[in-house]
Amino acid sequence: MAGQAVEDAEEIRDLYATAATRWFEEERRRHYALVPGDDSELIDAWFRLGFGHQQGHGVREVPPHTEVRVPEGFEIREPREEDIEQLVPIDVALPTHQSSSPVFSPRPLPTVDAIRAEWRKTLAGSEERLLIGCLDGEPVACWSVCAAELSRHYSGLGLPERASYL
Repeated sequence: MAGQAVEDAEEIRDLYATAATRWFEEERRRHYALVPGDDSELIDAWFRLGFGHQQGHGVREVPPHTEVRVPEGFEIREPREEDIEQLVPIDVALPTHQSSSPVFSPRPLPTVDAIRAEWRKTLAGSEERLLIGCLDGEPVACWSVCAAELSRHYSGLGLPERASYL
């Protein structure tokens, strides 16, 4: 393989995202990248472009007495019914991002009503514990914590003892 005209491997990601938008609009939806096997930086850039780093899984023992320090202005707490409206934009952020370049997910975006209904159902449930992160009183992140066996990511021999899924 001859390579490419880009010196910085990270620039290839931006170029692809721009070009792929037009290709997708033109119904050209199958994209492949042939990358020289001896260019680790380029391989890494393409790998991340394909969202190979979207999820990371790991197992870590948590010491019984862990000190938690939350920075000034931040708060971590359970969500309340009155937080739902502020959680809607957080909930739709990832599917909105994935609907455009370079992911082009064909899944329809959830409606605001569907998001609200899902939050109400989840808040009323008891299988998972929800936490939200707030910055100056405004929700900016959310997490779900449940027993690892309730997650589809861990089963059989892959299920750690006494584990939770975050």
